[in-house]
Amino acid sequence: MSEKISFKHKNKAPAERSAKVPKMDAEKRLFNAGETDFGKMAYSEGNRRTKEKHAFIELSSLVPLPPPIRDQLDKTATLRSTIAFLKIRRLFGTFISFPALANGQCVGTSSQNDQSGKFESDEKRRHWPNHGGFYGMRTTTNCNQEQMMMHQFSYNLFQAMDGFVIVLDCEGKVIYTSETVAVHLGLAQVELAGISLAEFVHPDDATLLHNQLALNLPANALLVLQPELRFTLRFRCTPGRRAMMGCNGIGMQPGFKPIHFVGTLHADDDGRFLGYGQPSVPYGLNELRLCSSMFMFRATPALQLIFVDNRFTEVTELMPTFLLNQSLFSLIHPADVQQLSEVQQTALRGGQALSAFLRLLNGRGGWHWIQCRLCTTNTSRMPTLSKMVVGVCTLISEAEQFDKVLDVLQMHNINNTTNSLSSGTDCAAAGGVLGFYSNKFYVHGKTVDEEAQQH
Repeated sequence: MSEKISFKHKNKAPAERSAKVPKMDAEKRLFNAGETDFGKMAYSEGNRRTKEKHAFIELSSLVPLPPPIRDQLDKTATLRSTIAFLKIRRLFGTFISFPALANGQCVGTSSQNDQSGKFESDEKRRHWPNHGGFYGMRTTTNCNQEQMMMHQFSYNLFQAMDGFVIVLDCEGKVIYTSETVAVHLGLAQVELAGISLAEFVHPDDATLLHNQLALNLPANALLVLQPELRFTLRFRCTPGRRAMMGCNGIGMQPGFKPIHFVGTLHADDDGRFLGYGQPSVPYGLNELRLCSSMFMFRATPALQLIFVDNRFTEVTELMPTFLLNQSLFSLIHPADVQQLSEVQQTALRGGQALSAFLRLLNGRGGWHWIQCRLCTTNTSRMPTLSKMVVGVCTLISEAEQFDKVLDVLQMHNINNTTNSLSSGTDCAAAGGVLGFYSNKFYVHGKTVDEEAQQH
């Protein structure tokens, strides 16, 4: 009997269990398994994003930027700013070891720490040292009067500059710019940090930048023979930005703004170029008031003089008959001819150029130190030329080395440059005798256009 009960129990047990637990078809069972996996993946992905968000928030809080700027950084900008800061820290670690300034006060001192009432929370107190500006990081706790004066002077100097300071690495990426870059390029410091400078310049100037800085060449393979560099780059003027100001000056190409850079080249991967950029010609300049230390000229694209003002003749002590139709290269010290040639090519390519200090020969012997700004402009006064070069020179020094004669023109001692008006036949005086024109520019004292209208 017991065997039969046991037998019936064995037969009924599977049926009872199947009745209590309904069978699932294959599709529904697969769907539930997939739903479970999707939930796990969604939870894992959300957890990862949360951790990543907190990591970037913590990283951005460590970047030495003012809180209003730091709060607007996205992930890419945070990474670029961090990498740029680490590079600039490696380059100038000894310089930025000084305490940063916050509104003229030296942070990190006991007097600043006592001002706890100014902060609503520990979070704001922790970010207070970052008010010193971009890359201003507190690394010491002692600040004396000399350090405060140094930082205050640096801050005022950067604010008063007509240009901006820039540091590039071996790939041409910006690792530091001063705050004044926003005035000239319309881009903030954070927007430029870690970005290649070639993305903002004229396509033809990108090759020039690559060659000048020997980009993508490692430091151990670079031998710097000429550390000082001077070059001009044309930057794009983006509509709707402050950089549009000054894109319509004399000699400027539409949509581009020439910026002249002067700096030093270093065999370093993180600090390949340290320089200073400023506009070749002040923005929106259509007229320029010449002071006593300035003079101007007009020349052909080959720098053959076709107009000189009175101040030019006074400085060189040469007659206008000798200066007109003369190449400017013959009036420059032989050692500076190469620099003048580079400035000429830059002006013809970009419309504006700023030279280094050149030596202009004096008729009595010796030379004057000058600096030239060249601009190209269209003209209809000369039948054979459609473009001419306008040069404005600034006198840096008085005549030097009178006892040295470098050219045959210095063998002529001219006492009065105005005598050339009565004796010369290849020049004409402008109205009011403000300057002298070449007869190639004037026809019997009249412009080519005026002569054509009479006929």
